[in-house]
Amino acid sequence: MGKLIKETLMSCWPCIDFFENVLIIMPIPAEYDDKAKSILRECAYKACLINEKNSMGLQFITKHEATSIHCVNMLREININGGSTFIMFVDCGNGTIELTTQKLLENHKLGEITEWNGDYCGGNFVDDEFVKFLSRKIGPSAIDLVRKNQYSQLQYMIQEFYRRVKFPFTGQREDFNQFILDLEEYCPVIKQFVKGSELDEMEHDEWCIELNFEDVKAMFDPVIERILQLIRTQLNAIRSCEAMILIGSFSESKYLQTRIEQEFYQRNINIIVPAYPLKIIAEGAVQYGLVLDKLDELDKMTTISPSIFEKTFGIKVTRKWNSSDPIELKLSDGMINSFLRIAKRGDEIPSDTGISMIFSSSFISRNSLDLFVTDEHNVKYCDSSEVNLIGTLKIHTPSTFNNNAISITLFFDSTKIKVVAQEVDIKTGWKHEIVFDNIY
Repeated sequence: MGKLIKETLMSCWPCIDFFENVLIIMPIPAEYDDKAKSILRECAYKACLINEKNSMGLQFITKHEATSIHCVNMLREININGGSTFIMFVDCGNGTIELTTQKLLENHKLGEITEWNGDYCGGNFVDDEFVKFLSRKIGPSAIDLVRKNQYSQLQYMIQEFYRRVKFPFTGQREDFNQFILDLEEYCPVIKQFVKGSELDEMEHDEWCIELNFEDVKAMFDPVIERILQLIRTQLNAIRSCEAMILIGSFSESKYLQTRIEQEFYQRNINIIVPAYPLKIIAEGAVQYGLVLDKLDELDKMTTISPSIFEKTFGIKVTRKWNSSDPIELKLSDGMINSFLRIAKRGDEIPSDTGISMIFSSSFISRNSLDLFVTDEHNVKYCDSSEVNLIGTLKIHTPSTFNNNAISITLFFDSTKIKVVAQEVDIKTGWKHEIVFDNIY
């Protein structure tokens, strides 16, 4: 990649000093921590894109920040006013769909992320439905054998499906052109794997499979319905939404665009599809790089995006079971493990102060502190199926403590939680720390 980048630049500007005159802005996922960035720097150095590992010639920006920078300029152009307006970004990738909602402030900056949601239901899942359709025609074992022995031919069929069917599909019957999949042309190796009644049928049809309008629509609909449900959930979590911006490769689908417009037009939402959705992140990164050394311009375009909790966190509190609690969660001693929420999904993460709780040293010595996580906003019980244990914190306080007040503070970042226990009055300087990794 490094060689290709340099060759491309040199073909246009043969006299430039690459390390002196080129600034590389690399968009990265928001969850990448300092360790991940360090690895990327190492790779860039080995690819000869920078001449020092800590070179200022390589700068990072999150993909969402790059998207926001480009889209804020677009919102200015279509006269969407700031204030308390909510903007939803719907990133329709091939693998995942990610929804992010932010406030558009009066100065046309994007404020804090108020809600995030996502799922694995991107464009590749339409391809999966196409493969399922094929398996019904020629048998699942034939598809499995092609995938195992001649994966390139299977991929070729999927690429042709994308080019000839998936990309042009609008969801309108009058726009649809019937497609005949000739297996002898697109996947000749498959003939040796088809057996039984499927073989008889394919020989009768001369190894051709017809894809009609209803077949293709049935491949899209279950995937698009999952996307629509994600958007409904996100919209229900906020007061209003002025604009919805579709980005990512799958957002180029005319059928997906139409379904979103049909579903949400009554909510008076501006549904915006940029001319080139795939280029949004790259263009935002370039715009950021062009003003990186101009503080006043950078401040105008920089978004204010504190991190938010992607999940809900809580601790276990054991109390007496009562008649309103589920009987199946009742413990043998008549108690029940309830979920005490300490951080709610969608809330802003307090990066400096953390989240603190106060316990007595005697309680801490007698009890462990179980930390749980869930995708749900509101849960009541630690034993619920949607709640998972992150870890157990067992703290041994000094024997000299006599019911001293102990603060337990949790500091969150994208991948871990640091737990700090210390005396409230700090008489002895006692302190205990533990880190829980891979909290998601």
